[in-house]
Amino acid sequence: MVMRVDSSNDLFLHLNIGGVFNKNHVDVYINDIIIGSYEFVISDNIIQIPKEIYPDNLLRIMLEIKDQKSPKDMGLSGDTRKLGIGVRSFYIDTQ
Repeated sequence: MVMRVDSSNDLFLHLNIGGVFNKNHVDVYINDIIIGSYEFVISDNIIQIPKEIYPDNLLRIMLEIKDQKSPKDMGLSGDTRKLGIGVRSFYIDTQ
């Protein structure tokens, strides 16, 4: 995801997760800088984005999901698509 923001404060990325298809941590990068490795839960998840890593007000957000699993791998169905997490919605704010 790439977006411009109008803020000079730390930001908070709110992710509403609807599905977690493996228990591995997800690496979160902002502007090619890893800011953490997270184990997301089904519900709301909040990640702080320090103001120092977006000096030009541009956010490039990348979630790196390792070892994706399919529902078939997990014994849930015959679906062979490799999945990581299901993001229902997201927003960014300063609180």
